[in-house]
Amino acid sequence: MSTYTATIRWHRGSDGDFAKGQYGRAHSWAFDGGAVVPASASPHVVPAPWSDAAGVDPEEAFVGESVSSSTLTSMRPKASWRSAPTAEWR
Repeated sequence: MSTYTATIRWHRGSDGDFAKGQYGRAHSWAFDGGAVVPASASPHVVPAPWSDAAGVDPEEAFVGESVSSSTLTSMRPKASWRSAPTAEWR
């Protein structure tokens, strides 16, 4: 059985009032293969300056995972083609 791990790193910082929800949501996801992804709550849900639009938010991660999974699954039957298909999905 496979084991998958991720480490979430977040630092509270000194800005804002934590009890009032005024704290930074920027954090990072570190995966067992070495990839580190900057992440944050969505700026559509948590306004700046408490979110970071440059980070991947949970909604974006869900869309990316869904499209990646279905795209790679649909490529499997095409593996018998003589030339590999290329595509950019949006």
